[in-house]
Amino acid sequence: MSATYSVGIVIPAGGRGTRFGGDVPKQYVDLGGLPIIVRTVRTALAAEHVRALIIAVRREEIGHLRSLLEAHGCADERIDIIEGGAERHQSVAKGLSHPLLEGANVILVHDAVRPLASIALFNAVAMAAHTHGAAIPAIPIADTLKRVDDRNVIIETVDRASIRRAQTPQGFSGELIRSIYAEAMDRALAATDCASLAEQADVPVLIIPGEERNIKITTAFDLALASLLLNESRL
Repeated sequence: MSATYSVGIVIPAGGRGTRFGGDVPKQYVDLGGLPIIVRTVRTALAAEHVRALIIAVRREEIGHLRSLLEAHGCADERIDIIEGGAERHQSVAKGLSHPLLEGANVILVHDAVRPLASIALFNAVAMAAHTHGAAIPAIPIADTLKRVDDRNVIIETVDRASIRRAQTPQGFSGELIRSIYAEAMDRALAATDCASLAEQADVPVLIIPGEERNIKITTAFDLALASLLLNESRL
């Protein structure tokens, strides 16, 4: 069956990873013999109906990333590497304006440091976004949640039944995400993910099942966990 939609992907990758520590930005750290961002890009390119992949990085890292992708067999005419913005939402906005994405009617935005997201998850989010306009993967909360005051004294226990942990890739129709970001930039809004900007624009966002192994590598502990998960998948 031929595709009824095409997919464009934006990967904001300009973060320095201050919580991770070290001199190397976390997206370039080795995970199982490959830089984290290379693993992320490989999976994104393998998803269905992908026509373009835009990666936004710091200006001084453009050449380095291009060399990394070439060295690891990820040179692809669908990829372009651009200079990102100072903040994540600014990098996404720059990516959305790229001419390679003009013909994509579904746009996925994915964290550079979520290298274990599956191809199936990319496909599921794209299909949900095509059907519903906006969709993100998320997983339930297992821990008991406490709300505290400014003295770190418990105020209440939060009902976790309606709480989810958001993941990426997050998917939107091309027209919708461009309008969301245009409004956000006009109003100088900021957010840690695309879905937050959609909420501020009163756009309903569908939740689909995420993946427990789709962790975001933010700390050294996350890297160790990702290495363990990667090794287990090879057994």
